[in-house]
Formats: sequence, structure tokens, C-alpha cells
Amino acid sequence: MPRRQWMPLLLPLFLGAVLGSGCAPQLIATQRVVEAPGAARVEVRKIKKDLIDLLVTNTSPQPLTINRDGFYLEGPTGALARIPSRGRHVYFLPPGITRVVRMKFDRGALPHGVQVQLAMPQAILIEGQPVAMPPLPLSTY
Repeated sequence: MPRRQWMPLLLPLFLGAVLGSGCAPQLIATQRVVEAPGAARVEVRKIKKDLIDLLVTNTSPQPLTINRDGFYLEGPTGALARIPSRGRHVYFLPPGITRVVRMKFDRGALPHGVQVQLAMPQAILIEGQPVAMPPLPLSTY
């Protein structure tokens, strides 16, 4: 195929790559589930634009408290707190129950192509004490 015929096909791809480079990065879960045995399980349900939906399951015999303000994204540029919303930020979860927890983050503050993690050191509590949840690994692209 002559060179002139290839140019119209490649031009949209080239422009998309150049123009798209200024857009906010997308987040993807590199691991979908983390767990603190006998306490809680956190699973990525969906990531869409700035929203991260998690499924949090209480695997303990006691009620669990979820504090959305205790979640943050941690990356090479530091910690990024969630964007507050109108909904409640604290939920109570009886034993054996799963709940969707939705959070919004400004992904425009994150660089492209880096590893980040959803840290939750103060997000899940049992009897007022934080559960030692491992961070959930994510990456940007």
C-alpha cells in the first residue's frame, strides 16, 4: 500500500495519542481483593473515571465501622484524600454483611504510568480500633 494511503489511517491514532496525553490518567486495579483474615474483605467492584466502588464485607463476629474519610490514594507524589460528597461518610456493617462503598478521587493529580495504592489505615474499625488492612494496589495509564 502506498504511503499516502496509510497517512489518513494513522493520523487519527497519532492525534488521539498527542491530544489524549493531557487527559487525567485512568486507574486500574492490579489486585482486586485484599483481606484482613477474621475482620474484613475489600474488593474492587468498579473503577469509572474519578469513582472507585468497593465491596466491603464484614468477616468478623463483631459489627464493623467503615469511615470513607480513612481511605486515600498513595503514590509517588504523596497522599490524595477522597473528594467529599453529600452522602454519609461513616457506615455500620453487621457481621457477615457486604456493602458497596463509593469514593471519588481527583485522578488528574496523579501522573500517568505509575503504581499507586488505595490505603485504608483508618477506614475500617472494629470496636473503635483500626483493622490492619493491606493497601489495594492500583496503577495509572
